[in-house]
Amino acid sequence: MQVDYERILAEVREDCGSPDLHAPTDDQIIQKAGDIAQLLMNQMGNAPPGWSQQYRDLPVIAGKSIYTLAGWDNFTKPVRVHSIDAADRNHINRKVVTCERQNVDEYYDGRTQSSEGGWSAQVMIFYRQYDVQYVEVLPAPAEAVSYRVWYNTGLIEDPTREAATPVPPEYFRFLRLKTAVAVLPHCLWAGKDDPLKFKKLLGSVGTKKIPGTGLLGQVCDYATEWENFIQSSRVTGSQGQDLYLAPYLNSWF
Repeated sequence: MQVDYERILAEVREDCGSPDLHAPTDDQIIQKAGDIAQLLMNQMGNAPPGWSQQYRDLPVIAGKSIYTLAGWDNFTKPVRVHSIDAADRNHINRKVVTCERQNVDEYYDGRTQSSEGGWSAQVMIFYRQYDVQYVEVLPAPAEAVSYRVWYNTGLIEDPTREAATPVPPEYFRFLRLKTAVAVLPHCLWAGKDDPLKFKKLLGSVGTKKIPGTGLLGQVCDYATEWENFIQSSRVTGSQGQDLYLAPYLNSWF
């Protein structure tokens, strides 16, 4: 299935009733599509699964607590932090808790400098100062080790005709319909504004939307499914975790 911005250009014009080529322009359509694609990716990033993730390794050194994350591509929010040791294939990863600075006392209230070597971090605090991302490791390590930081990525590539849209392919039409709604106010037909055609395409009468009709109705239908989709990365049911002794505890005997 082709899901690039070139396809959006053609299909949005059809959704908008084949308006004049200059109203809206191709640049307007691609700009709106990029804006909405970024919004949808932000929604995915703030949903529980996170969806778009990658990792970087964070080397720490003795006595230093604060590190900049300059050069970390598209870092938004940390997902998981754990210890790593590339030289030891038997190394068992140890999870490190992350928290907001105002809550740090609930997770760690010990020394600022660790008295033990190895992976001594008890908590990490990720924060921004202007456009720079930082992380503070508590307590400060006593020797050089490394941690792996998994994090959400949110920034999409600038939209171009040949670029693929970042949304899941099954929701490409949701992106297209939302784009059509966004560009419809910029449309002219035969060089003129047509309020009646505008309302008919949009699916509204006056200030009220007619449920299930026009572009707005289709967007609303997709929006419900989109919200359900991004809340989980798997289908619930048989994939749920089994509890210890659950078959016996739930039986009649």
